[in-house]
Amino acid sequence: MSSAFRLLLFFLLWQGLACSPAAQEAYPKAAVCSLGGGFNSAGFFQGYAAYGHKKARPAVSFAIDARLNRVVSLGLIVAGSSGQLAVDPAYPRYDNPSAPRDKVRLQVDGKRTVFGMRTLFHYTRKEKMDLYSGFRLGLAHVNRSTNTGYYKYDFPPNALLPGYHAEIKPSTTQFSAQLIVLGFRYYPVEMLAFGAEFGLGAPYFAGLQACYRVPLAKREPNN
Repeated sequence: MSSAFRLLLFFLLWQGLACSPAAQEAYPKAAVCSLGGGFNSAGFFQGYAAYGHKKARPAVSFAIDARLNRVVSLGLIVAGSSGQLAVDPAYPRYDNPSAPRDKVRLQVDGKRTVFGMRTLFHYTRKEKMDLYSGFRLGLAHVNRSTNTGYYKYDFPPNALLPGYHAEIKPSTTQFSAQLIVLGFRYYPVEMLAFGAEFGLGAPYFAGLQACYRVPLAKREPNN
C-alpha cells in the first residue's frame, strides 16, 4: 500500500471521527443521486489481453441510493466504459487452410455497459461525512469490434505465453459484481456532496462523484 493511499485513508477516518452529529441523523431516510467518472482496467478482453497493449478510457456512472435506515441503503447504478487492445502481430485464422496467412496489426475496441443493484452499509452518522462499504450485483453487456472486421486470430507465443487461438466475440452479456471496499461522501453544504469510491470489479476501481441528497421523509431535529 502506497504512502499516499495510507494518508488518504487516515484523512477519511479522521474526518469521520472528528465531525459532529447532524445531517446523517437529520435525514435517516434520503436518496442520494451521484454522477461521476472512474478509472477502469478494460477487463473485457479476457483470455487474450496479455498478447497486446491495452488502453482503458474513463468510466462514466450514474447511481441512485435510497437510505432504508441509518445503516443500510439500496440503490441502482448504470455505467459505461470503453477500452482498446492492440495486438501486433496477429494472424487471421480462416476456415480454408490454403488461404493466405499474412500477419496484421489487430485493434479491438470494446464498449461495456453495466446495470446493477447495490447495497451500501454506512459506518458513520456524522455531520458532512458519510463513510460506507458495500457491493453491486448485475449484468455487464460488452460490444467488441475489430479494425479488420474479422474475429478469429492466432496469436504467436511470446517470452511469457504460449501461442493462442483467439475467437473474439462481438457481443456478450454476463453476470457482473463489484465489491465497494470504501466509499465516502463529504457535504460542504446540506444537500450537495462530492465523494469517491474504491472497489474491486466493474465499472471502476476508483471513482469520483458529485452527489445531491433528496430527502424522502420529514427532517428530524438533531440531538
